[in-house]
Amino acid sequence: MIVRAYSGIYKFKLLHYLFLFLTLLTGQTGTWIELPNAPVVTRFNDIQFLNENLGWAVKGLGGQIYHTPDGGDSWELQFEQSETHFRSVGFFDELNGLGW
Repeated sequence: MIVRAYSGIYKFKLLHYLFLFLTLLTGQTGTWIELPNAPVVTRFNDIQFLNENLGWAVKGLGGQIYHTPDGGDSWELQFEQSETHFRSVGFFDELNGLGW
């Protein structure tokens, strides 16, 4: 029975490495596009999109929430409170959300 459990683990590892190898083999990599009007932030703690256009991003230190209405082509500062530290953002619809 123990041998069978180890056998399952090795099969899983083999499938995992096979998937990784095939992914690298196809050469499909992401393309980075620099957006000229993107906010200059060293790090976003979280980003959420409700659909392909509406999205929000939070910067932890400095308590900033950015909003994009066009899929990330442009971003605007929607909220800022310097003594706040956001770790995540979540929106229920276009007008209601939480930053925490």
